Amino acid sequence: MQCNDLRKQGNGVSSGNGLSPSRVKLPESFMQRKDLDESSEKGSVIQKRACKFCGRRSCKIGLSKESAERARSPEMQPPSCQAPSTENVLGGLRQLTLQQQAQVEKSAASNIVRSCKPGHGASTPGSDRVLEPELEYSEIESTDDTGSKYQRRKRALSATALKLWAKLSPPPLLLTTSIAILAVLISYLHPARNMQELPPGTCYWHQGSLINNNASPNCHFEVRDAKFLEILGRSPRLESVVHTDVQGGGVYFPDFNELYYSTPVTKRGLILQGQNSQVRKVSLTTRKVTTVLPATDIASGMALDLEGNLLICEHGQGEKGGYIQRLDLKRLNTTIVADNWFGVPFNSPNDVVVKRDGSVWFTDTTYGWLKGHRSKPLVQNQIYRIAPGSGIVDAVADGFTLPNGLAFSEDEKLLYVTDGGSKYGNGKRDEIKPHHIYVFPVYSDGSLGTRRLFAAVGVYDRKTQALGVPNGIKVDTHGNVYIGSTDGVQVFDHKGRALGLIRISGVTNLGFGGDFLNKLFILNGTGIYCIELKVQEQ
Repeated sequence: MQCNDLRKQGNGVSSGNGLSPSRVKLPESFMQRKDLDESSEKGSVIQKRACKFCGRRSCKIGLSKESAERARSPEMQPPSCQAPSTENVLGGLRQLTLQQQAQVEKSAASNIVRSCKPGHGASTPGSDRVLEPELEYSEIESTDDTGSKYQRRKRALSATALKLWAKLSPPPLLLTTSIAILAVLISYLHPARNMQELPPGTCYWHQGSLINNNASPNCHFEVRDAKFLEILGRSPRLESVVHTDVQGGGVYFPDFNELYYSTPVTKRGLILQGQNSQVRKVSLTTRKVTTVLPATDIASGMALDLEGNLLICEHGQGEKGGYIQRLDLKRLNTTIVADNWFGVPFNSPNDVVVKRDGSVWFTDTTYGWLKGHRSKPLVQNQIYRIAPGSGIVDAVADGFTLPNGLAFSEDEKLLYVTDGGSKYGNGKRDEIKPHHIYVFPVYSDGSLGTRRLFAAVGVYDRKTQALGVPNGIKVDTHGNVYIGSTDGVQVFDHKGRALGLIRISGVTNLGFGGDFLNKLFILNGTGIYCIELKVQEQ
C-alpha cells in the first residue's frame, strides 16, 4: 500500500471519525476493538503521519493479511522499513488522559519513523539526506500498560534528540554563506593589514610621491601584496652561501647536493678561445667551491636534461659561433647538442630550459657581439627549440630586443620569456627599449601562440628613477613568477600582479634547490645567496 494512497483514503475516514490534526480522541467502541479492519486503519492520523515521515514506498502499518503479504515482498517493501502495528500502539491509549493521548500519538508517529533504519536508506521527506546517526530501536511486543509506558517514554526522548539534531544541522546554503563570511574575516585579519605583525626585515611598499620626495623604505623584503607574506613565511632570512665570481647558471644537482654556475667575463675584445670563463660548483653541505670546466667559450645559462646531464649555453668567441653543450656530471664528458640553424651559426645562446618531453628550448641573443667577444651576428635574436630524438632546430619566436631568461609554467602550457633590451651588454641603457616579461601559449606540437605582455618590470626604489632589467626567471608550483633584476628578485603571481621584492642588488640569475626544492638560490655577480620559501619549484 503506497503512502500516498493512505493519505487519499484517510481524508474522508478521518473526518468521519472526528479526528483532528492536533489531537486524537478515539471512541470507546473503537478503543476496545483489537481486530481493526483495513479501512479504519487507513484513516488513522498515526498512519498518515507515519507515511509522511517515513517517506518509504510502503510501510506495514496495520494492513490486512493479504496487503501485508504483498508489502513484505522485495518489490514493495525494503527490509529497512518495519514499523510496529497500529493495534499495539493504540493499545496503550486506553487508560491515558486526553493530554497524554496527544503525547503518545506524537511519540508513536516518531517511533514508526525511527523504525525505518537510517543506515539502510531512510531519508527525510523532500530531500536526499540520510537520517543519522543510525540507531536501532526495539519494537513494542506487549500491550502491558507499564511496559508500554516506559518504552514509549524512552522512544519519545530519542525522537526529541533526533529532531533537535536535524534542526541544528545547517542547510548547504547557510554552510556556504558561513564559510564565505569566515574567509572574509580571515582576509581582514591577515597580518598584511597589521604593520606590527610583519616578519623581521619586512616592510610595506607604498606608492609615495616624487614631488613630495617621500623616502623609500629600507628593508630586505618589501611587500606590495599580502600574498607575498605567504611566500616568505613568518621568519624569512636571506643568507650568504659563498662569496665568488658568478654570472649564470644556478642549477641544483640533487645527487650530490651541489649548485652549478658560470663565472663572468673577465676580458673584453676578441680574446683567445677557452680563456675567459669557467663552470664551477659549490657543495651546499661543505660550502666548498670546485672548478668543473676550467675553460669555456663564455658559459652562461644552464639546465639539467631528463638524464641528469648539464646543458650549458656557450656564447662563442670570435668567429666561433655560440652553441648548446651537454656535460655528463659524473664522467665530465662534453658533447655538442646544437650550434646552428639551417647552417647559420647561433649568435650567443643565453638561457636554456628542458621540457618534459625532452625538447630543449633556449634564447639566442647578440650579447657576445655587444660585449666584444663575438663577430657580427648573422641572424636576428630568436627563441629556438631542439626536437627530442632528431635534434632538429626550429625557430619558434622572434621580435625581441634582447631575449634573456625563459621558463615553463607547471603544466607546461605557458612559456615565460624576459626581454632586457633596455640595458645593452656593453653597459649602455635605453629606457625606451623593452623591460618586460612576455608569455606564450605552448601547443602540443611544439609551436607557440601569440605572445602577450605578462608584466613590465620597474624598480622598487624610486630614487633611482630607472627601469628594471629582467634577467633569469623561474616559476613555482603555485604559478608565481620570480625574476632577477637590478634591485633584487621581483615576484609576480600567475596573473602578472607584482607581489613583492627580495632586495639584493644586481641579480643575474636564480634557481630552486634543496631537498624539497623550496630554497631559492640567488646569483648577483659577487656571490650566491639563499632564502627558504613556503613554495616549491614546478
